[in-house]
Amino acid sequence: MIRVEWSPEIAVSGEAALVRHAFPDTATMTAYRGPQAVGSWSIPVDGTHVRREARVLPYIAPTLVEQHPQRRRGVMQAMLDAVQQRYDSLELPMAPSFHDVQACRDLGIAVEWRHTNILALDADWRVGYSATVRQQLRATASVSVDVGSPLAAFRFDRALVAQSPEAMAQRGRFAAWAGRQGTVTCLTARHEDRVVGQLLALILGDTGYSMHSWFERTGPRGVPSLLIDEAALALRAKGCRAFDLEGSVVPTVDYFMSGFGATVTPYPYLYWHYDRESMAALLMSGISAGLESADVGMIGA
Repeated sequence: MIRVEWSPEIAVSGEAALVRHAFPDTATMTAYRGPQAVGSWSIPVDGTHVRREARVLPYIAPTLVEQHPQRRRGVMQAMLDAVQQRYDSLELPMAPSFHDVQACRDLGIAVEWRHTNILALDADWRVGYSATVRQQLRATASVSVDVGSPLAAFRFDRALVAQSPEAMAQRGRFAAWAGRQGTVTCLTARHEDRVVGQLLALILGDTGYSMHSWFERTGPRGVPSLLIDEAALALRAKGCRAFDLEGSVVPTVDYFMSGFGATVTPYPYLYWHYDRESMAALLMSGISAGLESADVGMIGA
């Protein structure tokens, strides 16, 4: 028998604390099997809906302690049921390492499988670069990259195009907090003393994430590729074993990311609304809108 309790305390270690710093309103649940905590999940809340008002974190998956798939399924089903009992809708991305969505069908929750691109940094990842990426890197011989630039110098206004002021503020606050924890690396590309691009990489455990980026379209060719290449080197030096470039439903962005030869890795995105018609609209809007197409400033690299 599994019971779920809503509490501000996080009984199972994981990334739940990050959610609280990333979003203004959150709720945390813990699943118990008898006296033992077997799962925790912090979720962003927007009124009566579980969703991200801004895409501050790439994934928001629960942490499950159980190892057997049947027991993990039971914990996940109990937590999803708790969400349905308390909120009107759910729209959240899980993580590439999280596949415990077997119970979703029983609860009327739709699962859309999206994908991201992950570079394995414990091997020679550069062997997978396409000819185009290699040409772009050669074209940046006159561009230098400062690794560890001050976070305050990052141009959020360039990286977050067509975002609301509230969304930009949320992202800026979280990046500042993560910077104080030492989990954000800022890279700045310069050409002839002019800043021509930047990238923010977030480190969670042994994985780095391409958090925000932008480049000057009138600057030298290949800056986006150079920033990713330099970020991979910096992240490996910090002990990361993988670099999540993230994915996109925007074809041009996804095509650019695929040029680095990263492993295409699926992750589940959950949709649910208590009302059937609203559920259909939510699912269709999510599939068509995708991951906020303006987030990635790498198009046309």
